[in-house]
Amino acid sequence: MKDAGDNSSAHEAAIASLLRTRTIRGAAKACGISEPTLYRLLREPEFKASYRAARRELVEHTLAQLQHDGADATAALREIVKNKQSPASVRVAAARVILEQGIKAVEMMDLQSRIERLEETVSAKGATR
Repeated sequence: MKDAGDNSSAHEAAIASLLRTRTIRGAAKACGISEPTLYRLLREPEFKASYRAARRELVEHTLAQLQHDGADATAALREIVKNKQSPASVRVAAARVILEQGIKAVEMMDLQSRIERLEETVSAKGATR
């Protein structure tokens, strides 16, 4: 097995493997480095920061896909609710999901607004000192 050392392409391969596999052992094998080398890389601040940024980018991409598909999911739930041929329990379950998610969205927006106002207040107080 090769040693990843400071080789940036080896680091990129290691990060890609970490993102694609479920275990450190699997990631090390996938990118052709030893497991101890991968553990050592994960302790290095620069590698750790790059890995964290790659994970964040992957999560953001996944969330964007979910948001895009959310319109279809909402339309499907609305169709179930409106379909008089669907069993009542199914229609109620779909309606419950719509209502619960709507309430959660409003709560999240309210929290975001409150946090922004608090940050503005803290920032303004810091500027006056």
